[in-house]
Amino acid sequence: MTIIILTFGEILPKSISKADPDKIAMKFSGVLYFLMKVLTPISFVFGGLQKLVSRKNKNDAPTVTEDELESIIDTMNEEGVIDNDEADILQGAIDIKTKTVGDIMTPRVDIVAISIDDSLETVKDLFIEHQFSRMPVYENDKDNIVGILNQKDFMIKYLKNEKIVISDIMTEPSFVTETMKVDDVIRLMQKEKKHLAIVLDEYGGTSGIVSMEDAIEEVVGEIYDEHDDEEPTKPLITKVGENKYILDPEMSVEDLYDYLEIEHLPEENYSSVGTMLYELSEKLPTVGEKFTVKAIDDVLNEHNDYVQIVTTLTFTITKMDERRIDELSLEVERGSQNEEKKED
Repeated sequence: MTIIILTFGEILPKSISKADPDKIAMKFSGVLYFLMKVLTPISFVFGGLQKLVSRKNKNDAPTVTEDELESIIDTMNEEGVIDNDEADILQGAIDIKTKTVGDIMTPRVDIVAISIDDSLETVKDLFIEHQFSRMPVYENDKDNIVGILNQKDFMIKYLKNEKIVISDIMTEPSFVTETMKVDDVIRLMQKEKKHLAIVLDEYGGTSGIVSMEDAIEEVVGEIYDEHDDEEPTKPLITKVGENKYILDPEMSVEDLYDYLEIEHLPEENYSSVGTMLYELSEKLPTVGEKFTVKAIDDVLNEHNDYVQIVTTLTFTITKMDERRIDELSLEVERGSQNEEKKED
């Protein structure tokens, strides 16, 4: 009986209606209107009973969960209702609340900054060389960021041969922490009308910088302007052979595990693969050094037995940029399956 009701009361009507929804709706609108009028008293009674029960058993659970919403987006993408770019934007808007500033910031070693004691020629050359619209200004060292200098404000005065005092034309910096959520940073920058923020570590020193563009890119993807390279950036991971990959150390551990279809993440919350390897290393990493990480997943097989799959990830450092890991090779080995029957 259940199969009959499901087939003729659910699946078949939906399939027919989906083929030509407007025509079907117009054809049956009269019948539906009649049934609505006739059944209104009955639905009113059951609606009142439902409200009475819901008052006694308050349930704050959402009617649509985040997983269900992601499933809806995937289905709409597969059926052509939205394209890949639109699906990525919607997915990015959902995921942004889980991203932290530490995941997207430019680290301290990559910061191009101006010393408050730099000559005007040095400041001009830095702006011309790097084509940044804004640069942080520090006093003594980068742990003491005292302002943000706008390229336009500086260049206008420089080209007019006006007297320039960096401290007079720079703006107050905004400070955020590595653990601050990306959506909170966007709201903060909107409120303070800032496009650049200084990221502080747990000791109050400079850990990096984050821009409004960095935050927005988490939703809409990479944003290129006329000064960016036309060639797209290299992919974070490239398959080069059977279970062999070339890996960008900036790739997040979560994205890597998703790509390799590994369920259980490491216990430590690493922001990137490079960070994880630095934590695992007992000394300064060097080219050729290998790191082994194991992941264990429990899955049900066709006999309803839990199967333990051991995946061994072997990372090898292939390139270093001074003290920074620049490129990795990765070899993945799926271990033997050990069956463990779970007792009820």
